[in-house]
Amino acid sequence: MEQQGTQRRRLLTVEDVADWLCVSPKTIRSWVFQGQIDFVRVGRNLRFRPDTVEQMIAAGEHSRRRRRANPRALTAAD
Repeated sequence: MEQQGTQRRRLLTVEDVADWLCVSPKTIRSWVFQGQIDFVRVGRNLRFRPDTVEQMIAAGEHSRRRRRANPRALTAAD
């Protein structure tokens, strides 16, 4: 069903998110309890928006720049 040109996206279960992130469902529930991931409560069930999970992944991405050797450390060893 489409509304004004946007397609509805399915909410994810705890198990869906755990599989996506390669962690246990217990870890996802822990993150909910700690406030580290946003969720939607549907009755007694926890559900997650795919965009929320994608944003969480993007926020955790870090580029590793190669560190240059410290010239002082090289001369101190001589």
